[in-house]
This record gives sequence, structure tokens and C-alpha cells, in this order.
Amino acid sequence: AGGLRVAGKVELGGGVEAPPTEARFDQLEREVMGLLSVDPGKRIPSDNWLGFRPSLPDALPVIGRSRKFPDSVYYAFGHQHVGWTLGGITGQLIAELVLGKELSVDITPYSLDRFGFTNKEWWRERLRMLFDNSFQRRKTVPASTRDSYK
Repeated sequence: AGGLRVAGKVELGGGVEAPPTEARFDQLEREVMGLLSVDPGKRIPSDNWLGFRPSLPDALPVIGRSRKFPDSVYYAFGHQHVGWTLGGITGQLIAELVLGKELSVDITPYSLDRFGFTNKEWWRERLRMLFDNSFQRRKTVPASTRDSYK
């Protein structure tokens, strides 16, 4: 609906309660203005927003079968901002799992079991808290994209 949407910065270490850093928005604006040969228009600060992207502590994805539903639930998440890069091999591994084929890569290092979770309620609560805080941190989500976050 008119305008230009720009993304591409990551802030690490601020925690889920930290507000967005205004300097990141300013930096993005300067970089875009330097790349474009036309003026995209004035940035509307009230439309600035950020999304919290939880990361796994060891920076490795989780790939594998669910212990509870091993024949119908498969995990493929936590690619640490390189989902597009790892999407091809992850898709291949999931397809091999689903089809019962020999895996082309040992997925043991990517098992959810590596975290040794014994308290499922803690895990569920932690995920709920992380994702709830993600939605609360957004200053403003443009109406055109708001429905995609539900």
C-alpha cells in the first residue's frame, strides 16, 4: 500500500524486555538512502517495529522426529537466521525421515534430546513467554502485515 519496507538488522544480548534501538532504524534509513537513486519518502517512526526471534543456546537447529508422535510430527526449526541457506538440506532430511529412507546426514547433533529437557511444562512456559514478549515488544505493526502475526 505504497512506501518501502526495509529490514535487516539483528540486535543481540538485549533480552526480551529491551526496547528497540532507534539508532538501528536510523542506520537502515541512511543505508537505503545511499542505495536508491530515488527518494523513498519520509520514514514514519511510529511504524518502526521489531520482532523477537528466539535462538537456541547452541546455535544449531532442531531436526528430527517427535518422541511423542514419531510417525506424524517432525521438527525442523531454530536455524539461527540462516533458514533460507539451510532450507534445502533440512527439507531433504525431513523428506528422508518421512519416507523412511537412509539419512544423508547424521542428525544426532540436531536432536531436541541434546538439551536434556525433563520438565516439559518449563519448556512450554518458556516458549510461551518468549513468543508473548515478542508480540508485546512490537511498537506498531503496519495494518497490511498485522494479520500474518496471528
